[in-house]
Amino acid sequence: MDAANKRQDPKSQFKDFFSDSAKWHVNARSEALVAAKRLGKAKDWKNKEWDNVYKFAIADTVNFTNGEFVDLFYEKDAAFKAHHVGALFKQYHKQKQPELMDELGVSDKKALANVAAMLKADKKKDGPRSAKAYVKKNKIQMKANEVIKKIKKAFKIK
Repeated sequence: MDAANKRQDPKSQFKDFFSDSAKWHVNARSEALVAAKRLGKAKDWKNKEWDNVYKFAIADTVNFTNGEFVDLFYEKDAAFKAHHVGALFKQYHKQKQPELMDELGVSDKKALANVAAMLKADKKKDGPRSAKAYVKKNKIQMKANEVIKKIKKAFKIK
């Protein structure tokens, strides 16, 4: 079993992930590593602060991986990008967003999921362009940037 997939056990995982000589050093925010090193040095394995250390370490690792590999992988090739948008669309289409749809005054769940997928997959060009077209087509009484913020918040898009 992979050491990172084990139950979160600071006592056994400290040397593998958080110590200065860690085999698989975690690329986490400095405050998480400082806390881990302080707690590890004190051999305080039951401290509730470990929950935050793990939370930040996992979040930072995921963000690093997405930013350095996943997003770039899909941006480089049109076919992969199209596949990525399709996969995101399926994921977002399953989510029900009745409050957002009521607030925007729209009823087409597919179109909303498509805009969310485009915003996630192409933050700089096609996503905002898609959202602007969505606002115009549906005669939404808000500015496109406001609609983009609401969609990103509802679908948890960074």
